[in-house]
Amino acid sequence: MARYPRVKNSNVEEIYSVSTKENRKNFMFDVTNPENNENIFLFLDVLKRAKKKYKFIVYGFAIMSNHVHLLIKPRLAFGDISVIMRYVNGRFSFEYNKKHNNGGGHTWKDRFSSKILRGKNSIRNMLRYFILNPVRAGIVDDPMDHPFHLGHTIMTANDKLPIYGEIVDLAEIEKDVIEYLQKMINQIKKAILEKTKAKAAYFLKMVSAKIPRHSFNLSKKRKEQFYRYFSGPVDEIRDERKKYNLKDYDP
Repeated sequence: MARYPRVKNSNVEEIYSVSTKENRKNFMFDVTNPENNENIFLFLDVLKRAKKKYKFIVYGFAIMSNHVHLLIKPRLAFGDISVIMRYVNGRFSFEYNKKHNNGGGHTWKDRFSSKILRGKNSIRNMLRYFILNPVRAGIVDDPMDHPFHLGHTIMTANDKLPIYGEIVDLAEIEKDVIEYLQKMINQIKKAILEKTKAKAAYFLKMVSAKIPRHSFNLSKKRKEQFYRYFSGPVDEIRDERKKYNLKDYDP
């Protein structure tokens, strides 16, 4: 099967939503199995080393059972998105295989996927998605019961040493975005504490709803390909579509 070309801007420092998935289908990050904690801590340690080496900004992350989400902004003087993810995935794979005596093999499935985000709302919505991912996956009811995502950083943003503060660059996230995410998490916790399942289910449905995408006259296949890589204000999306020769045509 042909792979989608990865859209990458080598001239401007963009924000990328990145996803990378394991290959072996053994759920090496499954939090319900305490033995997997060492794999999770290894990935976080590799991510911290990568940050130190390539100086990129991390807006958020979520570690799921068999994949990882990152929202990062590379500093092009130190390395672009491909350089960063090559180090993160490669270093983790090497150390994971050595630790578990796997003798090599592909730890990650195919290439990482990435999407350029533009605008505060797109960033906010992606961070919301990261926090709610464990709820959507049916792992927990309260997102804060899942220990490995930026929600814990958001909820301790005013502490001297926020949780995962050495990974998530809180200073790069606008104050009203942090407040929005804090309010969302508190509302979910309140609904669960009140044991109003109907209210909690309604609220989760509301905050989990997909953001409507602007409708362009693209074929279904081309539209899916385009939106795989971009999210943001309509005028910026239109400009990017032209730049990458993603032309309109009738369905």
